[in-house]
Amino acid sequence: MSNWIYTIHELQGTDPKTAYDSTVYTVRVTTRASNGQLEATVTIEKDGAPYAGAMTFVNRREMPPTGDRMHWLLGILAASSLVMIAGAYVLRARRKEGTE
Repeated sequence: MSNWIYTIHELQGTDPKTAYDSTVYTVRVTTRASNGQLEATVTIEKDGAPYAGAMTFVNRREMPPTGDRMHWLLGILAASSLVMIAGAYVLRARRKEGTE
């Protein structure tokens, strides 16, 4: 019987705007001879807990501003609409006063 242990982790980069994944995977491979064949058993741990999924690393990066000002444009259009509605209401009220 033979045992091998592999530790897999991501090397941290130097970009200060990136949060690098600190996950550590431990892969244990145990082999044994059975009927003239070599059989292997593989177990994986993710940060010390048993794990059966794919080994992936996820980094987070601060995104630069997009320059999108759509919310400002919608606010200005809504405010302008309210001002025009109020102006139309005042104009209508004055015209009504003038005809009486």
